[in-house]
Amino acid sequence: MALSDKILGGIFGLFRQPLVSYCDLETVDGSSLLTTKGEYITLIEIHGSRRMFNAGDVDAKVEKLRLDIQSGFEFQGHGLQAWFATDPGLIVEAIATHLAGPRATARELDINLDDIFNERERVFPKLMRWERCFLVVWSRRALLTRDEEKIVSAEQTKLADGAPSLTNTQNIFLATDLLATKHTAFVARVVTALRGIDVACDELDPRDALRCIREAIGQTTEPHWRAILPGDPVAPRLPDGKPKKGQVDFLLWPSLSSQLLADDAETEGMRIVTMGAYEWTTVEVTVGPEDARSFSELVARMAASNIPWRMSMWVEGGGAILAGLKSGIATMLAFDPTNRAVMRAFQNLRHLKETTAEVTVRWRCSFATWAPRGERATLRRQAAVLAQRVQAWGNCNVGLTAGDPLEALMGSALGLAFGSTAPSGTPPISQALRMLPWGRPASAWRKGSVLFRSPDGRIAPYDPSGSGRGAVFTLIVAPPRFGKSTLANAINLGLCLSTASQGTLGARLPLIGKIDVGDSAEGFVLLLRNGLPVERQNEAIYVRLRFRSGYEYNPFDLQLGCRHPLPLERSFLINFLSLATLSQDASVGFEGMNQFIGLVIDEAFRMFSDIGENVTPKVYVPGTVPTIDAYLTTNAIRIEATHPWWWEIVDVLCARGEYELAGLAQRHAVPILEDLISAARADRIRGDFSFRGKETSETLAEMFERYIKSLIREIPTLNKATSLDFGPARVIVLDLQEVAPSGSADADRKTALIYMLARHIIGRNFFLHPDYLVHVPDAMKAYHAPRFREFKESVKRLDYDEYHRTKASPFVRAQVVRDLLEGGKHNVQIVVASQSIEHFDDDLIRNTNEQIVLGARDDKERETIIKRFQLSEASAFVLRNRLTGPDRNGGGAPFLMVAEVDNAKYEQMMVNSLGPIELWALSTTPLDVHLRTRLYSMLGPAEARRRLALVFPNGSAEGEIRRRRDERLTRDADQAVIEAGVTDELAQDIYDGRGIAIMLRGFEPQPVRQTYREAAE
Repeated sequence: MALSDKILGGIFGLFRQPLVSYCDLETVDGSSLLTTKGEYITLIEIHGSRRMFNAGDVDAKVEKLRLDIQSGFEFQGHGLQAWFATDPGLIVEAIATHLAGPRATARELDINLDDIFNERERVFPKLMRWERCFLVVWSRRALLTRDEEKIVSAEQTKLADGAPSLTNTQNIFLATDLLATKHTAFVARVVTALRGIDVACDELDPRDALRCIREAIGQTTEPHWRAILPGDPVAPRLPDGKPKKGQVDFLLWPSLSSQLLADDAETEGMRIVTMGAYEWTTVEVTVGPEDARSFSELVARMAASNIPWRMSMWVEGGGAILAGLKSGIATMLAFDPTNRAVMRAFQNLRHLKETTAEVTVRWRCSFATWAPRGERATLRRQAAVLAQRVQAWGNCNVGLTAGDPLEALMGSALGLAFGSTAPSGTPPISQALRMLPWGRPASAWRKGSVLFRSPDGRIAPYDPSGSGRGAVFTLIVAPPRFGKSTLANAINLGLCLSTASQGTLGARLPLIGKIDVGDSAEGFVLLLRNGLPVERQNEAIYVRLRFRSGYEYNPFDLQLGCRHPLPLERSFLINFLSLATLSQDASVGFEGMNQFIGLVIDEAFRMFSDIGENVTPKVYVPGTVPTIDAYLTTNAIRIEATHPWWWEIVDVLCARGEYELAGLAQRHAVPILEDLISAARADRIRGDFSFRGKETSETLAEMFERYIKSLIREIPTLNKATSLDFGPARVIVLDLQEVAPSGSADADRKTALIYMLARHIIGRNFFLHPDYLVHVPDAMKAYHAPRFREFKESVKRLDYDEYHRTKASPFVRAQVVRDLLEGGKHNVQIVVASQSIEHFDDDLIRNTNEQIVLGARDDKERETIIKRFQLSEASAFVLRNRLTGPDRNGGGAPFLMVAEVDNAKYEQMMVNSLGPIELWALSTTPLDVHLRTRLYSMLGPAEARRRLALVFPNGSAEGEIRRRRDERLTRDADQAVIEAGVTDELAQDIYDGRGIAIMLRGFEPQPVRQTYREAAE
C-alpha cells in the first residue's frame, strides 16, 4: 500500500469496539432511514437486467447511466453502496420458500405430488444459487449549504428542547425536510436511471429495508420479524437498576442497533472474526482494477467455486477533492517511486476531466467470506479463492488494510454505516458505474410456481398464472427433441399449482384445454390423475380422438335449457360449416355461402325448438337414455302429452334440479348435422338463394346439401347425439393423432375441421361471460349465472400444439388469432407451439406477448427467428451458439424467453432443469413413455417413478432399450415386436430389481396411492 494511503488511513480511521458501535442507523423518516448523524438512507433492491447485453451494450448503458446521475457526484454529499451476496448455504431454504406456495396449493387441491416436491428440494440446490443485490443511496449533511445547516440545526434544537433523554432509544428529532427533499429527489433519479437501462429494481420501505439489513449481517431472522419503529406499540422494559431522573428510554422504542445486532463478535489475529455461528474474513481491494470490468464477469468467475461471499462497493461524490489531497501528499513524498506513479495517474485523471465531461469519484471495494465455526481450513481456502478471483477481475490488488478485522468486516455489511476501511481510489465515474452489480439476469417474477434458472444458476421464478400481464399469449418454437413438450408440461403443471387454482369457489384445478397430435401431454395428465383421490381422477382427462362409437360429438349442443346458440357458439358453427363447404383448391368460400349457412343454422334451431309456430321438436323415445327412464319411473313423473318432446323432459328435469340428467336429455333435443339438410330445404331459406353460382351449376342449397352429406360420410361421429362426455374434467388433452391426416389437400381440409372441432370441444365454455345471460331462458338464469361468472373469473388455458398441421387452413389460423384478440378480456391464456418459425403467421407473432425458443433447425431458421422476433444482438448470439438442446448429463434444456411483463420487456436465457422423477413423469419420448406406462401398471405411479429415477437418473432409458433391441435384431426381423419385448423385459428387471436395476435391492419400496387403472378395475 502506498505511503499516502497509510497516512490517510490514519487520518480517516476511527476506533470502534462494541458490535453495536458499527451501526449508525437511528430511526426512520417517512420512506427513508436516518442515521445518528442525520444522514438519509434508502435501500433499492436490484433484481438485475431485464435483457441480456454484450460488450457494446455495456458501454451504451454505462454512458446513459453516467449522464443521468453524474451531477449528483460532482460534490460531496451523495453516496452509493452497492452490495451483493451469494450463499450456497441459503439455497435449500430459498428453494423451500419458493416451493411453499405450490405445495400449499397441491394440499388444497388434494393432489399428492410429494415425490415431485421432495425431489425438487433435493435436486434444485445442486443446480441453483441464492443471491441478492442492493443499492444503498446515502444523502449526507454535506449537501446542505451553511445557511441551510444553520436552519436545520436550529429546527432540531427547538424540537428537542425540553425532551427527555433519548440515549438508548430512537431519536425522532433528527429529521429535516431540507435534506429529505434532496434525498428523495436523488433516489428518484437513481431509480429512473436504472430502469432507463433496463434494470429491474424496487425501492424498499424502511421496514423491509431493516429486515434485509439484519439478514445481510448474518443474523437469524424469524419469518415474521418486524423492526419496532416510532408509532408502533411497544412493551415497556424494566431498566437495569433504578432509572435516572428523566430517563424514559425503557418506555420507548428500542434502538435500531440493538434490534439489528443481536450477536457478539470476537476477533482472532488480524483476519478472523467470529460472529454468530460463523467465522468471517475480509478481502479488500487495495488498488482498483487496471481495466474496469462488468460485475457479471466476476460472478461468472466465482460461480464454479461454489463458496459464500459478499461484496460492498462504495461510490461517493467529491472524488476530485480526495484526488487533490492525495496528489498533494504524493508530491511531497515524490521520493517514493510508488507515489511518482500515483502522481502520474492523477495527472492523467486531471487530463481526462479537462477533456471530457466526466467527474471522478471516490471508490472503495471490499469482500468477505465465511464458514461455520471450527472450519478454519475451509475459511482459508475460500478466502484464497476469493482473493484470486478478485485479482483476476481487471487486475486488482487485494489485501487487508484495517488494523481491526471486525471494522473491516463491518465495512462490507449492508447499510449500517457510511464508509469502509478499504483504501480509496478515484476513478472516472464511468469506470465505477461499469463495475456496479446491475447486470445480473433478472426474472420478470419474484415468485412463481415454476422454477427455472439462469445458465450460471440464479433462481428464475416463472409465474404461469398471468401476474403482471393483462393477457398471456405464448408462442413456443423448437425442433424435435429440444425439450419443447417437457417444458410445456412443466408450465402446465405449474399453472395447476399456481394462484390460478384459487377462485371464489375455493381451490380447483384451472381449466386447461390442449390440442395435440401425439401423446406428449399424457404424462402430465397421468401425473394429475394419479395424484388426485380416486373419486376425482376424472378431473384430468387425456383422450385420443377417434372416428368410432363412443366418440360421437354433436357441435350443435347448447347451454343447458337454451333453445338457441349463444352468439359465440353461433359464430363457431358458421366458421366450422364454412370450412366444411370449402372446395379443396379454394381459400375463400362460395359467394353468399356464409350468409346462407347462418340462416340455415337459425332455421334448424327454430325447427327443432318447442317454442313458436311451425316447429317440430324431437320426440322423447323411451330406452334411448335408460338412466332418464329409470328416474322418471322411480319418481312417478308423468308427462301429459301422448308423445312428449325431449325438450319437455329437459324442462321437467331442470325444474327438479337434475341438471346432469337434463343435459343427457338435451343432447337428443337439439339438431344434428343431417337436420341441416331439412333446414336448407325450407322455403324461407331456399327462396333467397335460388341463383346458381359462377363456379358450379348448383344452387347454394344444393351445393350445401352435397357438402353436408360428404361431411357425414367422412366424419360420421358428428351426425349423432353426443356421447363423448368429459363430465367434471377441468384439464382436457385431445390427441388428434388418429383423426388429423396430412399429405393431401383433402387430408389438410379434414385436419383443419378436426382442429376447429377440438378447439370447440375443449374451449366451448372458456369464453362464457355473465353478459350472455340475456340469451338464457329466465327459468335457467339462476343456474347459469354462477357458471358464467366462474368461467369469466377463472384462469383458462387454450394450448395449440403441433401448429404446423394447420398451415393449409386460414380458417383455423383466423380462429386462433381471434382467440388471441378476445382471450385477454375473457381471462383465457393462449399457447401456440410448433417445430419451426415458418409455421407462424405475422399476425400471430404480432399479437403474442411471450415467445419461447428452444432452438432452430439450421442457420437460416435462426436468422429468420432473429428477424421476426426482433431479438437483440445478445439474444441473437444465444440463439446461434447456446441453444443446443437438453444436456445429456441432466443439466436441463436451455431456452430463450422474450416476455412483456408489467409493461417491461424481458429477454433472458434460462434453463428448464428437472430432476429424474419429474423428467420421467413428464417424458414424451415414445420408448420412455412405453416403459413408464408398463411400470405404472405394475408398481403404481409414484413407486414406478422412484425406481426409474434410480436406475436411469438422466430421465431416459432410450439408450438401454436401443442397445437391447440392437442385440436382438440379428435374430428377429420385426423391430416393433422386438422393442415391445425389450420394454417388457426391462420393466420386469426394474420390477424384480435385477440386472441393470440390481441397485434397487438396497431401497425399500415406498407406499403409493392407488392408480387410476386399479380404481377403474
